[in-house]
Amino acid sequence: MSLFKNFNFTENTRIQIRVEAYNVFNHTQWGNVNVGLSAPTSGTAFSGANAGSSGNITSTRDPRQLQFGGKFYF
Repeated sequence: MSLFKNFNFTENTRIQIRVEAYNVFNHTQWGNVNVGLSAPTSGTAFSGANAGSSGNITSTRDPRQLQFGGKFYF
């Protein structure tokens, strides 16, 4: 989503002030599913509690980001 405002100086020149937002509603964006095989740590029995992270989503993408900018048109 972006908001911008143009300020005209002459017929051919203007400045544009911009505000841009990524993930503006701040919803969780999950990372990729871990498809690698992993074994439990050594010395432990294989069970659901220590089966590794195969098939799990272990990360998320960046939360809301804002950026400000300006453009000069001539």
